[in-house]
Amino acid sequence: MKTLDIWLILGILLLIIIYLYIQNNRVSLSAYTIDIPRMHPSMKGKKVVFLSDTHFRDNTPHTYIDRLVIQVEELNPDIVLFGGDIIH
Repeated sequence: MKTLDIWLILGILLLIIIYLYIQNNRVSLSAYTIDIPRMHPSMKGKKVVFLSDTHFRDNTPHTYIDRLVIQVEELNPDIVLFGGDIIH
């Protein structure tokens, strides 16, 4: 292999590692308004936050968890639900 080929492969691997790190350490938010015609009156107008795929580990940085909690608090939800892949 040529030296240039090795550096190209190493560069591509580095980009993949950076991409995976960013994907696993970012918090993304999507907002939806759902109209349910026959919803119980006590639930109408309630704000629900649904968290999923957090993949918390023993070594999950506290800053990541703090950032997530702050974002949830800023939404001022009436209900918080956790679903799917909470712990890795």
